[in-house]
Amino acid sequence: MEYLSSETTHYVDADGSPVEIAMMKSGLPVTVHYTRAGESLVATKVVLGRARW
Repeated sequence: MEYLSSETTHYVDADGSPVEIAMMKSGLPVTVHYTRAGESLVATKVVLGRARW
């Protein structure tokens, strides 16, 4: 799924603590909360999951 982020998008870890956007790496699990804006999906909150190795 592709989504847009904005200056109001919140990035947090699984415990709800803020994380830097740089921690979002390809392949890591995330949960994206979003709203529709026309044909686009705009993320309101992105939750970084725990990696399973």
